[in-house]
Amino acid sequence: MALSSLAALLLPSRQTVALVPTTCAFLSSSLVSRRSLLAGTLSTLQMSTMPSSSPTQKKVDQAIQLLDSVYGPAKAPDFPRPMPASEAGPCSCVWGVSEATRVQRRYLWTDAFAVLAYQSLAEYYSVRGEGEKAKAYEGAVDTLIGVVHDCLGKPRSGRDEDKMTESDVSPTGYAGLRIGKVESEIPTDYGMEYDGQYFHYIDKWLLALARTNHIEEGIRVAKGCFPHFFSSGRRGGGILWKLSVDSSPPEFLPSPHANDDTLNALVVFSMLESQNQWGALSLKDEIAALQTALEGYRPRVTDDPLGWGLEALFDQYVEGHPRTRQLQKLAPEALRSSHLSLPFRLYGALIGALTNDALIGDTWESIPAGNVQELLDMSITHQFFEMGRGRREEHGSINRVMLAVALLSPGVLERRDSEPMVHI
Repeated sequence: MALSSLAALLLPSRQTVALVPTTCAFLSSSLVSRRSLLAGTLSTLQMSTMPSSSPTQKKVDQAIQLLDSVYGPAKAPDFPRPMPASEAGPCSCVWGVSEATRVQRRYLWTDAFAVLAYQSLAEYYSVRGEGEKAKAYEGAVDTLIGVVHDCLGKPRSGRDEDKMTESDVSPTGYAGLRIGKVESEIPTDYGMEYDGQYFHYIDKWLLALARTNHIEEGIRVAKGCFPHFFSSGRRGGGILWKLSVDSSPPEFLPSPHANDDTLNALVVFSMLESQNQWGALSLKDEIAALQTALEGYRPRVTDDPLGWGLEALFDQYVEGHPRTRQLQKLAPEALRSSHLSLPFRLYGALIGALTNDALIGDTWESIPAGNVQELLDMSITHQFFEMGRGRREEHGSINRVMLAVALLSPGVLERRDSEPMVHI
């Protein structure tokens, strides 16, 4: 399988089940100072809102080993290591102290989940009173966010084929974030060969920013890209799933309509707005447009493992949890060891199962906890065997990062009581 097809593999299967509607440069000094200013309050908040379940130290150590194999140690001067050339395209930014890391290669999906993993580690050690370790992983969060914004938030080169649309509101100076594909053309292709902007990558990044107290940056990224991704359209409007790197919609895209991208946008925009301390910057208008577009929308559930896991993750934030019954029904198909043929897709299903506590239990319709743990143990054995073979496995970075998040789950992915529920 060609690595250029990675983005296609990240799209959920179209075999879905409809549900009945219910009532439902940038590591700046200002960034660092905001984290320092909020540190005391946030530390208390995190300790009081950490999920009741927590990973074992062995799983934490395994997660760190996986992350280190991709990014290097969190405190290393050349953190983060660039992605392999086979997995991500080059960036125009210069970063790091060594020749090996000066030319960065970043991939938005992988880095979004890595930020969530590092934040989970920071909170894990903070709760245990290990302040130095917590501080190291907070630093990894800030650094990785800075590198991604500096790389994927800017054109990859000065070529016309790589130009991006300037934005006064975006923290990067340009609208949106590139996904980081190896090849790039404008307009982007209908498939997955060329670089572009995918909303189902950007929503994961916004979730990571909301979870790591980078609220202003998240609001600015959201406001900068929203006018390009959202269109009222003829069917009530919604989020376009893909744009070219210059934020222009390819001609072949279907007309915008309510979909899971629209629903996920409402979730992450609401999370950011609920923590908004910058009165002049607000996502209220964008949230209102999304709510209007979603009137009457019926969320869907797929048996594709990655799609199923992400639907389980986001269903926590939807009033009435409209997907729960169908997620439980399709769990046996999503949570199958045969999906280890494309490991990160199965790891996505494990993340959803371990994060959404409405799915696992001892009732007849629930997913048995032992089944999930057995599949996680099998995944650990598989992944570390692949790593021990002395060569980089296909999709190596995304496989390792997604499994690290699964090992730390629920971590920072579990909904907290202070967060809003969305109504559709």
